[in-house]
Amino acid sequence: QHRTRSVFVSDAACIASRDGALTFMFRVGDVRDRKVISPTVRACLYTWNGRRTHEGELIPVLAQPMEINYRDDLMLLPITIEHVIDEKSPLYCHTHESLLACGAEVVVSFEGSIDTTGLSFSARQSYLPNEILWGHTFVRIIKKAGTGEVRHEVSLARFHELEPQTMLSSDSSVARCGVQRG
Repeated sequence: QHRTRSVFVSDAACIASRDGALTFMFRVGDVRDRKVISPTVRACLYTWNGRRTHEGELIPVLAQPMEINYRDDLMLLPITIEHVIDEKSPLYCHTHESLLACGAEVVVSFEGSIDTTGLSFSARQSYLPNEILWGHTFVRIIKKAGTGEVRHEVSLARFHELEPQTMLSSDSSVARCGVQRG
């Protein structure tokens, strides 16, 4: 009934370089000491660019799915969800200013089932352009278990925190990823 209270989706998202590609990222996690079965994460960019149909009808809002990359079928620890901004991405060639101008909003959802009960849950978060930090990454919150220990340490107090990524401090490094900084 109150499952979404134990499921976290980060308050802000970020765009930074990851493995040489410009990447949109947000963080999800489950604070309970249980497994999430078959987690599903989706993201979609909504803009007021609109489009005209062949019949001349104006569709004012454009919804474009964003391909999500993650590989964790049990969600044992919080993870950072990634969307690579390439030629196929709806974020390609956008800047902070262009996202503001078209009234953009990225909506993400996180769904799954509880391992012990089989009950399903869902959580949703949206990110406006001012909630997407360019040139930032999430702070590390997982500390690996030491020798002889069996549990990793997770600092949920810092779950939502971001920090600047120095690699994206120059316009040339951003341009190499295919996007001009706004």
